[in-house]
Amino acid sequence: MLHYFFISDGASNHFKNNFNILNLTHHKDDFGLDACWTFSSTAHGKGPCDGLGASVKYTATRSIITSGTSICSAEEFFEFTMKFNHNAAKASTTNQPPIHAFYVNSTTVERIYSEILKPRWEKLTKTHRIKNIRSFHQFNVRLDRTLVYQRTSNSIDYMTFMYMPKDKSESSIQQVHTLNELDVGTFVIINDNDDFLLSKIKLINHLTQEIQVQYYEPPFPGTIFYVSRSRNRNSFNINIQNIVLLLRRNPVFGKQDEVYLNHEQFTDIKSICEEF
Repeated sequence: MLHYFFISDGASNHFKNNFNILNLTHHKDDFGLDACWTFSSTAHGKGPCDGLGASVKYTATRSIITSGTSICSAEEFFEFTMKFNHNAAKASTTNQPPIHAFYVNSTTVERIYSEILKPRWEKLTKTHRIKNIRSFHQFNVRLDRTLVYQRTSNSIDYMTFMYMPKDKSESSIQQVHTLNELDVGTFVIINDNDDFLLSKIKLINHLTQEIQVQYYEPPFPGTIFYVSRSRNRNSFNINIQNIVLLLRRNPVFGKQDEVYLNHEQFTDIKSICEEF
């Protein structure tokens, strides 16, 4: 294999964001192979790539219901899938499994994040990013790490971009990639159906990878926020994928429990939210 072709939908929390595309420019150094990325329209779980996950989950669910199979962890799910694929390969004329499955444990994920991804992402400037990244669907990388990106994979017109490391000044915010970066009482921005809500963390559940928060209103943009009185925005469990960013310093509290963002916080948050 000489070249990787990544194909996925454009979910910004998962794939189409500047952090992931920055990784793409390092793919040759990380894995010894060139790579490009093609984004389809968001399919909400109904796209062709989603069929792979749906297939293995359906097979496992059917086995649990009909055969009493017990699957209590991600590792057991992987082992079940490998066994099923092994049996399917033996029955195939090609001796190939229908789906190739891989298991990456949490220890490896944390190590790669702390040793490689976190230092890399911290060098990404808050202003020098691809603007309106969600409008582009094809990303290729030149030998000098210059990105060539297009509206679609067969577009004639294209644009180029090169990520530059940031200066020594520290941003007032940071992206959240693991729950270990969060503490109870700190403030985050939550993406709630494209409403960006300032929220205070009340509880962190590492087992389910979720948090409970106290919402503030109105939605961003703004600099003054009040505790939400909406019944629809109480302390629901929030998945880590919906946490847009963490404020490095908490906002200032007012006399009526309102909170105030300073100009730097407002500007930094705005630059991140514009990517969505």
